[in-house]
Parts: sequence; C-alpha cells; structure tokens
Amino acid sequence: MTTKAVAVQMTAIFDSFLGQLRTDLQELKISGEPPLSSLQTTVNVEPSTSKGIDETEKETPPVSSDEVKIKFAASAPTCTNESTQDPISADKWIDDIVNESHSHPIHITNCHPALLQQLSPAVKIEIVDGDPRKWDQFIGSFKALVHDVVPMDAQRIAILRQLLSPRLRASIAPSFHGPRLYRQALIDLRRLFGDPNLIIDAYIRSLFDILPMKYGNSDEVSRFFYEVHGAVNTLRAYGAKSELSARAMLQAVVSNLNKRLQSSWAKRIFDLRPRTATLCDLDEWLEELVMIQNNFQVNVCDSGEHQERKFKPKETRRHLNILTTSNTLMKCVLCENRHRLEDCSDFLSSTPQQRAEMLKQRDVKKGEDSMRYEPVRSHIFQKMEVTVLLDPGSEATLIREDVAHKVGLDAPKQDVRLGTFHGSDPILRCGRVNFKLHSLDERRTFEVNDALTVPALNVAHRRIDFARLRKNWPHLCDIDPDALRYDDVMVLVGMDIVEAHEQHRILKPPKGVRAPHAVLTPFGWSIISRLPALHQNLLPSSTKIHNLTVSIADEDLTTLVKDQRSVESLGIRKTDQEILSPDEERAMEILRTTTRRVNGRYECGMLWKGVQTEIQDSFPTAKARLAGLERRFRLDSDFASRYSDVITDYLQDGHAKLCPLDDHHRDRWFMPHHAVRNPNKPKGLRVVFDASARTNGVSLNDMLLTGPYMLTNLFGLLVRFREHPVAVSADIAKMFQQVRVREEDQSMLRFLWRQPGNNEPVIHLQMTVHIFGAVCSPSVCTYVLRKTAEDYRAQFPRTWQKVTENFYSRTSIIRTN
Repeated sequence: MTTKAVAVQMTAIFDSFLGQLRTDLQELKISGEPPLSSLQTTVNVEPSTSKGIDETEKETPPVSSDEVKIKFAASAPTCTNESTQDPISADKWIDDIVNESHSHPIHITNCHPALLQQLSPAVKIEIVDGDPRKWDQFIGSFKALVHDVVPMDAQRIAILRQLLSPRLRASIAPSFHGPRLYRQALIDLRRLFGDPNLIIDAYIRSLFDILPMKYGNSDEVSRFFYEVHGAVNTLRAYGAKSELSARAMLQAVVSNLNKRLQSSWAKRIFDLRPRTATLCDLDEWLEELVMIQNNFQVNVCDSGEHQERKFKPKETRRHLNILTTSNTLMKCVLCENRHRLEDCSDFLSSTPQQRAEMLKQRDVKKGEDSMRYEPVRSHIFQKMEVTVLLDPGSEATLIREDVAHKVGLDAPKQDVRLGTFHGSDPILRCGRVNFKLHSLDERRTFEVNDALTVPALNVAHRRIDFARLRKNWPHLCDIDPDALRYDDVMVLVGMDIVEAHEQHRILKPPKGVRAPHAVLTPFGWSIISRLPALHQNLLPSSTKIHNLTVSIADEDLTTLVKDQRSVESLGIRKTDQEILSPDEERAMEILRTTTRRVNGRYECGMLWKGVQTEIQDSFPTAKARLAGLERRFRLDSDFASRYSDVITDYLQDGHAKLCPLDDHHRDRWFMPHHAVRNPNKPKGLRVVFDASARTNGVSLNDMLLTGPYMLTNLFGLLVRFREHPVAVSADIAKMFQQVRVREEDQSMLRFLWRQPGNNEPVIHLQMTVHIFGAVCSPSVCTYVLRKTAEDYRAQFPRTWQKVTENFYSRTSIIRTN
C-alpha cells in the first residue's frame, strides 16, 4: 500500500469521526458552537513520507484540540445523567439510522470494504453464531469498526453478511437483497438474538450449566469467578433484579463450588444477616478471593524463595502420540525364552506331577515369583501418526500388531476370542498394551488400557471425491476437504474409551433430503451415512459389519477333565486344623484366657492388639458430638424421649454404670454415640457407639483386633435349611449386651451423657457389656455362644448340635417336619 493511500484512508477515518461527533452534539442540543460541517481536516505527515501528498492534496487548517476538548466537556454531564436513568443499550443506534447518507453526507474516497483488515490485522470481529450472549459485543464492534468507518450501505451490508454464520445468514436472507435493506437486516438480527429477554435467559442458563469447580486447582477459582462475573454484570446491566435475587439460582451456582468454598460462603451468608444474600454478593465475594489469590501469587514470585523457571515454547507438532507404559521383558524359568511361564508350550503340555518336578529341578521355591525379568532400555515417548476408526459396537480397542511393534508396544500374548455377529469366531493370539491417543491439534488426550493387538483390521476402503460432491450438500460446505483422510485404519477405538466417542457438533441435511451427516469428534470431522442412489458408483462393493465382543478363549473340555483327574491324583487333602494368622492366634489366646462365667453370665476381655498405641485424649471429640446430639434433642422432643429411655434402660439393667469424675489414674477412652433407626420398626431406636471416631488420627477400633472368622458355613446352613418342609427362625435378643466386659477394660468404653432439657453438668458413664460398633464384638460374642454350648454339651447334646450347625451370627435357622 502506498503512502498516499494510507493518508487518504486516515483522512476518511477522521472525517467519519467528525460526522459522528456532529450528530451527537445535535442530539444533545448544544448551542453557541460553530457548525461542525464547516470544519475541514487533513492529515499532517512528515515531509520524508508525504512528498507525493503535497503535490496532489490541498492542505486545510487542522481542527483545534482545545475546541474538541470543550465540546466533550460540555456533553459529559448529560451522558452521565442519562446513563443513571436508563441503561445504555449497545444496539440503540440501530433505531437512529434514518437515511444517514442523505442527511449528513460524508466525503470519503477510495474506501475499500477490507479497510479494517488492512489497517490492523489484529482487530477482527468474531463471526456471529446466534448466541444471544455475544450480541452486545458483536453489535458494538460492528458499529465501531464497520458502521462508523464504511460510508456506503452496500459495503456495510456485504460485510455484515460475511460476519454471520451460514445458519444465521440463511434465516435473514431476504434482508440482504439490496443496500436499502441494511437497516432492516440489523433490526431482524436484533429481533432474532438481540432481544433483552433472550439475552437474560441465555445468561441464566449459563449460570445453571456452569461446570463444577475441581478440587486442588487454584486456577479453578479464577475460572469460576469470570463465568459468574460476566453473567452477573450483564443481568445487572439489563435490570434483571428479580433474577439476581432468586434463591434457586444462587443455590445452583453455589452447589458447584468445592466443599471448602461452600463452607466459606456459608460464613459470608451468616455475616450478611438479616439481609438475604444475592448473586451480586456472591460475585463480590468471589472477586475478593481472586484478588487475594492473585496478590498472594505476586508476593510469592517477588519473595525470591523459588527461582524462576524458564520454559521453552512448545513446538507445534502435527502427529499422533502413542506412548509406551511397559518396558520390561520377561524370561521363562524353564526354556529361558521371552514369555511367561503360563505361556510356555513345554510347561502347558506337561501333567501337574511333571510340572512340579520341573519346577523342583530348577529350584523354584514356593512363594517365589515364577517370572524372571530382564531390564531393557525404555522406549518412552515414541510417536506415530495413525488413522483411527471410532466403532461404538466394539467392546475393546484394537491396534494393529505392526503399529504396536513400531512404537515399542510389546506384550505377552494370550488366547482371545473376538466375537462378531455370526458367533463362530476363531481364537486369536492377542497381546494387551497400554498407550495414549492424542488428537492432531493435541487438545484431547485419551488413556488406552488393555488394547488388543491384532494382525490386521479388515476395514473397507472408501474413497470419494468429497470436494466435488459437497457442492450438492450445502450443509457440508464449511468442512475442509483436505481434513479428510483415506489412509488404512491402524487403531479401532471401542466403547471402553467412552470419551473418544463424544459428538461435539452434528451437521444434518434439510428434512427430507438424503445426504451424509457430518459429526465433529475429538479427532476431527467424520462423514457418516450411505450415499444416495445418485452416487451408487461410489458405494463399496461389499458391506462389513463390526460388532466386536471380547472373551478369553474357552479351554477344551477334554483338557480340563484330564487336568482335574491329574490334580486329584496328587493326594491333596484339606487339613483338619485351620491355619490362623498371628493376629488371629493372639485374639484366640485372649478369648481362652479371659472368658469366664461370673454370677451366671459370661465375661470376656477386649481383643487388644499386641503393639500398644498411644491413647489420645478423646474427651473433646465426645463432648462436641454430645453438643450436636443435644441440638437435635431440642428440635425433636419425641426423639429425645426415646433416646433417654434407652440410656435409662442401660443403667437399670446394669449394662452401663456411673464412673467417678476424678478417675484419671488409668487409661480411658470416651466414645461418641448416635441413634440408628430401622425403617421396618418406626418406634424402635438403637444407640450405637462410634468406636471408629478418630482423635488425632487414632480411634478405638484401631487398637482392637477383629478376631478369627467363627461363623457357620453359610452354604451348608442353607442346604440343611431345605431338608425339611418347615423352618423355624430364632434370634438372640441384644446379643452383644449378653456378654460382660472384664473390669480392666471397662474404662475404655466411657461415654458422656446429660438428660435432655437438663442444665446439670455432663456425667461420665461407662459400658459394662460389649458394644455395638466395636470390631471385636462379633468374634467375642460368637466365641462365648459356642463356649456356652460346649460347656453344657453333656447335659444338652442336641442343643450343642443346633448351636454349632444352625446358628449364623445371632440368628438360628432350624428345619423340622
């Protein structure tokens, strides 16, 4: 572009500015100033760059800057007053367009429609897609960069047409038939997606659809604030006071905060009382958090505690990455080849007795790993661009063996049956590999686990002249033909990677027209559907159906029977005595030494672990939980009465007792407690002691052993249950409370209590029986039940048999005729 042309364009812009200034001053009815139409302007350029201009252009005196400043100063108060009365609309100027070219002619010559792009390539107007939230930004930019700069309606309407998406352009096509319809086109656009009600509804939907905040990411607070702030500012500008005060919308937005911020917001609501919180309050609160966060980050950077890291700019790569995750080769202990022992042909062909001898000769002891690993050099970050087929009918992802081998994905193989629609499918030797799939633009990454390697992917090759055929399909005209690939499919992505099958956009033909659909996937555009009859010559000669089902190959029945008979010949039999772990042996020792019968009732000690854990002060935890329980008592008097009756029964039956407040010389533990209700028993209420409540990371259950498994075999119980036509069920009432705790352990079962509605000091109680909530209680009570039957076996032999065979936990199921 020549220097003269630049000067002419700058002159045109300044003339347009003066014309707009003249119109504004006339509307404000400012008098006493000389008419702006008499002003003439020029562009003063240095002699070194304007030599040609001096010869062809006539200089005129420039406008006084003081004069322009006076005009702006006079109009400022009026604009302020008007803005306080009615909100300024970005599209109000559309109503003011009344034959502007005739009433106020603007003399601009040699003005090209692409003037803005020539002067500033960075200044661009975003193409309108019909989103009402973008209306104010679009119409404001269009006025500043097109309407106020381009002089002719023909050029304006041409530029406006190019700034609309194909769908929006088609909806107001009649308004583009001539320059006289320029104003009508703007009015139609505003009616379609610039209506204030549409804009308010769009921002309300955006608030309801805001993404939840991810935990542990500091950038999420800023992201959340910017989305809320933009919507709140727009609703405030449009006077949507009722929407800003809606409690349902506020709760919907707050529910997407993380738990920590929800707690902080609850405190802010408490501080705002008695006024009700609104979206504006939430917006201000989020702004404070973002400012504090930004200030903290700046201070950290300025403190010099961490050295600044220099990062190299990331290079743009146009390929698909497949990364290896396993880089270890294995050696068989028998033949020294690189495969697993279970894949060794020599090992599989041998009988179980021969296998045992082979392992014994090679000194493979019990418990040792049967695989020996040979470390090899890692093949990490090997990349390869591949063609991917998205198959929603497949249960697994497949990758060609040659592709997997090129990127270093080597894995042991196993027999896999790939089932299709006909059902008679062969068995293939497939490996399982892990890798990553990246889109070409590297915006999306997918983790692929347990993908199967196959020799080939039998996919039909379909090549069509899309560049020629898309002329007949207007809905596909925006798709770049060069973006379509016809390479061999190397990876078939199944539904085990659901995210890869997301459809971000679908282009459909008009109703009644048979034409392909275009689907935008994470990997790019896909053209789907059969070609209409007009293009039968482009259809494939055969049809392939992909419906993949993965299953491990079934072994031959004859082989299974032989293996079973071989195993039976080894002489393996079940041991009469069950092997216990060290913890189970310690629990059994405590049960045998501490269980005794006192005053007609058995007592047993708690199953303490061998390693003594430091006992924490659990009194504050129990006190805080009691305070919460008392608040519930005040809200529900019936619940308080039933809860009090249970504690009173504990004291009257001797299951709990009062302990002195000054008893500090022994170990003690205070347990929180709460109520559990059975839906089938509305009036019933059970008090459960929370032995899992932690104090400084330690709970009562952490100090206790679970004990050995002593329940009756459930399968045998159910089989015996079906021997006779009549079944009788019995249940031990309050089973845990039938076994007392020895005196030495009772101090670890303390709890706090105060009668509901009573202001007396809190009393200390302790349980004298085993509690519902301790991990050792089931084993203790089952052991005592069996010991009771064993102690009286001579007197009641049938009872002993029923207890040992028909009791499961505390329930007895007896069958009879």
